[in-house]
Amino acid sequence: AALGIEATELAPTDLIKAILAAPVDLLWNGGIGTVVKASFQTDADARDRASDAIRIDATDLRCRVVGEGGNLGFTHRARIEAAQRGVLIFADFIDNSGGVDSSDHEVNLKILLDLAVRRELMTVEERNQLLADVPEDVVQHVLYNSFLQAQILSQEVALSRGRMFAYEDLMDELAVAGIAGGADDALPTDDEMADRRRAGEGMVRPELAVLLAGAKRMLTEQLLDSDLPSDPAFDAEVADYFPPAVVDRVGELLGDHPLRRELIATLVANDVVNSMGPTFVCDLSRELGVDGATVVRCYRIARDVTRAEEHWQRVEDYEGDGQDAMAEVMDGIDALVGAVTRWYVNSNNQGDIGEAVAAARPVFDELAESMFSLRAEGWQAECEERRALMEARGVPADMAAAHAERPALYHGADIAAVVAKTGEPVAKVARAFFAVGEHLDLERLEQQVLALPGASSIHRWAQQAMLDDVLWARRTISAKALTESSGDADEAVDAYVNGHQGQQARLTVISRALTSESAADAAALALAIRHLRALAG
Repeated sequence: AALGIEATELAPTDLIKAILAAPVDLLWNGGIGTVVKASFQTDADARDRASDAIRIDATDLRCRVVGEGGNLGFTHRARIEAAQRGVLIFADFIDNSGGVDSSDHEVNLKILLDLAVRRELMTVEERNQLLADVPEDVVQHVLYNSFLQAQILSQEVALSRGRMFAYEDLMDELAVAGIAGGADDALPTDDEMADRRRAGEGMVRPELAVLLAGAKRMLTEQLLDSDLPSDPAFDAEVADYFPPAVVDRVGELLGDHPLRRELIATLVANDVVNSMGPTFVCDLSRELGVDGATVVRCYRIARDVTRAEEHWQRVEDYEGDGQDAMAEVMDGIDALVGAVTRWYVNSNNQGDIGEAVAAARPVFDELAESMFSLRAEGWQAECEERRALMEARGVPADMAAAHAERPALYHGADIAAVVAKTGEPVAKVARAFFAVGEHLDLERLEQQVLALPGASSIHRWAQQAMLDDVLWARRTISAKALTESSGDADEAVDAYVNGHQGQQARLTVISRALTSESAADAAALALAIRHLRALAG
């Protein structure tokens, strides 16, 4: 009965096939042999003649989840076919990555401790005892890395329908770099991607796993070709990698580890891709014409000024009801980090990471604390609706409130820049910033830009360029209004707008026309933004 078959006697090979096709929650493959192929593949495609007699097709699977503890238990095309039929499956290099990670920890740990022995900072006996004391720390580190990989892949699956162009761009980059794109990777062709877009379909976990691994490898190589691994801002990566007891004992040798650069490049690449997904760096690099190291530096600033790690950790630690809603909270945190990263890339920030964080984090902290009181009643009412909805879906009250207000923090870096330029208090600058948006109905304009059809990467980049122009105008008007007036924030904005009535009148005419149309096109929105820039001077 457990195998879901009627036969009472089976040949050994048929019994193995029945076990592989059993109606179970989890099919765990921990042995040797490629035992599942895609239905359209031949046994020869599996390249494992020894398992021909026991192999089944992916269409025969009746399990809900597959775990691949062994290597090559499935052909990659079998994984993809199973995933497309609703089976939760990643890939062997994802499921058993903990073994590789553990080996890497062991090697790097022994290199460091052997260096300590050679420099007579400890004896061989002390080295051996220290090794015996730290396995639990290594295990926890490895398990968390594995968790993060699975988590980001699950996030990507949920969002992949809206990222198909980004995946195509990444596949192009990986193919040019010779990292992925071969027959064994079984990535979809251009025509297949177009078919999926038309059908509203995304990519499945095994495909995304290839992109995740490729993105990490490509970014690691880019970082090694840069000076980022030599930046003191990333020294903490090495210290966090090793168990605390080891750092306490021989921490002064971390800078002398012979694989220090490689460690930092690998750890930083893992952090960025596990946090933001496989397309994040590639997308910003291609659009804005910067290298991977620049994106990573700006990501690090964005992550730290928004305190994203603290917020991510709270979501990860949550074990109550409302997991679907909590996934949206996680996506919201990621979106904020992405928007702020983009701002720092656009600002051509090449300075010290620590100084940039120290300058902007207090601004973000104050905004997060007082955002609700800084906004108009209409926004407050919408925010309350979002908060109540998330709370009703199981999100804790404080997290629901933070999630509802988080989109307004996209403006945090702009507000920090105006604070630095004018010397005005954060609350006054923020109120001026939002008053400009309210006077000129800029949030509606931004929503109209976002509603434009994104038929290609170029169209997406054009949308972002429009939004960048809107943000530049809002920032510029806010700074000028506060500089030219001694009144409060609303009075300063009123005075500025009233002092530029000609430009405001032209913008108002265009805005009304956009409101009356059923759908604003790119040309009309570009005209509106041109007049907005004129108003900003």
